Order: sequence, then C-alpha cells, then structure tokens
Amino acid sequence: ISVTYDPKQEVLKAQFRIYNKSKPKKALSGRSVVVFKSLDDPPIKWFSVPRVQLSDGKPSGKRGQAFKINNYRTMQFKAFRQKAPIRYNKALLFVFPREGQLLASKDFAFKY
Repeated sequence: ISVTYDPKQEVLKAQFRIYNKSKPKKALSGRSVVVFKSLDDPPIKWFSVPRVQLSDGKPSGKRGQAFKINNYRTMQFKAFRQKAPIRYNKALLFVFPREGQLLASKDFAFKY
C-alpha cells in the first residue's frame, strides 16, 4: 500500500494491489474499504474511504468500493478536502467478498 498527500488539491490518496489466489482460479468480486486513523485517536475520529459506517473502527462489508478481479487489480482511494497537517498515520485495508464476510484485513503505518 502507498499513501500520499497532495497539499495543493488537499487530497489524501491510498493505493494498493489485490491478488486473486483462489485455487482453482476463478473470478473474485467484492468490496474494499480503507480506514485512516491516528494511533492517538479513538475509533470515533477515524474515517473511511469510501465513506461507510464503522463499528469499533471496522466496516460491515455491505458497502465499499466494488471490484472484480481474475488475477490482480490496483485499487485507488481518494479522500478530498483534507487540510494539512494530516494527523493520520495508519491505514487499515479491509477486503470483503460479495457475501460480506471479511476476506482479508491489514494495517499499514505510513509517513508522507
């Protein structure tokens, strides 16, 4: 995952690549969400891209950015109107299959 901030446009961007490792190989579809947080803030101050409701800092899996992949796909997320200085220093990535159960999650610390 890579996270960047564009101060001119006030946009916080996250990009990651998701791989389909199913055996036998079949198309995978679902939804993904990135949650930005600060290590010092409680979950109520975290925010998600796309905007979805968080319960204890986690999305439900019913909403998010839709995807469909055969091998891999690069996903991009943008949070607009983010004024500097950005206080977030960690991104949590959530991937849900179409059924809504959590398929994968990973957190990443970042600096920009």
